[in-house]
Amino acid sequence: MAPSTQAKSKAGKESINKDNKTTPTFIPSRQLTRTPPPPPMPVAGTPMIQPETSPAPSASSAPSTRAASSPHQTPKDNEPIKKAQDSLNSALRRLNESYQAARNKISQDEERTTAIVETPFSVFEEIGGKVSEALYFITQQITHSKEIEEHFSRLEKSLKETITATATRTYAQAASTPPPPPPPETSRTNEIQQRNLQRKVQRRREKNKLEVVLTTQGMDSEMKEQIEQHSHAEITTKLQQNVESQVKDNFPIIHGIEKLKSQSIRIHCSTEEEAEQLRKLNWNKAYNGLTVHRSKYGIVIPGVPMEMINPNELKNPELARQLEYQNKEKGIEITEMKPLRRKLKSNIQYYSLVVFFTNPDSADRCIKHGLYINHQRFYPEKYNPQFQLIQCYKCQKFGHHATKCRSPHEVCAKCSEHHSTSQCHSETQKCAGCKGEHPAWHQDCPNKISAIQNLTTRKREASSYFNE
Repeated sequence: MAPSTQAKSKAGKESINKDNKTTPTFIPSRQLTRTPPPPPMPVAGTPMIQPETSPAPSASSAPSTRAASSPHQTPKDNEPIKKAQDSLNSALRRLNESYQAARNKISQDEERTTAIVETPFSVFEEIGGKVSEALYFITQQITHSKEIEEHFSRLEKSLKETITATATRTYAQAASTPPPPPPPETSRTNEIQQRNLQRKVQRRREKNKLEVVLTTQGMDSEMKEQIEQHSHAEITTKLQQNVESQVKDNFPIIHGIEKLKSQSIRIHCSTEEEAEQLRKLNWNKAYNGLTVHRSKYGIVIPGVPMEMINPNELKNPELARQLEYQNKEKGIEITEMKPLRRKLKSNIQYYSLVVFFTNPDSADRCIKHGLYINHQRFYPEKYNPQFQLIQCYKCQKFGHHATKCRSPHEVCAKCSEHHSTSQCHSETQKCAGCKGEHPAWHQDCPNKISAIQNLTTRKREASSYFNE
């Protein structure tokens, strides 16, 4: 090598200061840089962990490599961190919008554990994109810590699980998924509400023991109209005459009556003995077709074979007497039997049977100890029709029948326009509840899934017996 070439090479490897001291400076002939691709979209909603700032090194400590942090950060060094903060601020702003939407729904008398916030997928995508940008900028910062990498990894995994669960959730899964545990303050509120409800139910039971309800369901329209036209005093007089004609000594005194919306008549007694005495009387002499209304307490027996009890023969009184005899130690008195579903498929082999009793104690004994059918033991449950999913075919909302609907017009279940579903000729589907591209009865409708979850929660919190 020529002397001039060696001198240039040596000058390139060493720099000479004023004190004639040399400091080695590494100048790589070629440096390859690879920009890592942005990571997958992370999940919104995970709390951010602030990275710990490392103390500035002392003046006496010299960096061993260029990867060591310098004691003074330049604005250019802080630029990736600033961009990351800006991206995270945008993501958290959208998260706050979803959070405020959830708060608004809860403030509208919705339960905290079942409130569902409908967030478009585009919003999730925007949140994930902003978090991805933040992760990308942080990876460009040489001084980022290992804790931040682990945090974003957990963030990414959580988002993938959330989006996957939201997109692939089915009707059955939503119905069977238990709600998340409520916070402590909500749990305390639910406990107070449950205790108040139990007290209310107990007071109602005590009140029912002193009341006798006479139903008009067996009357003809002419007799119902007669009762509607009669005053309270006229009805009371006729009922008292009926009592005195059947009870000679120490007959109960009817001071007045109450007309119910169902056109039934309610009588309040002073003692339980008087109420029981009135329930045993024949009220046809006062008004033809007037009978005593008796409360029914039902149990559901799942998995009854079709060949054991034919659903078409459930109205046969002999069948009820046979079941009473097989379970005579329980002292049951069956008043009615019916299938749980109104319409049964022709090819089914098993169905759920509902059996009604006149006494709640008999129903509770069957729930606790089982019921025998043809000497086979079955395990019934309490019949709770109020926890069955009901959808109004007039307004397409859940929780009431069309006979009690207050909507001023009909709503189509296919296109959500103001006409009956049977008269719809539209090819475009639009849910009247969630505005999605499906009919109002679709099994994956968010409104329907929310209604099922609400009923499931209420059923779990309800008592398993009648006298509890």
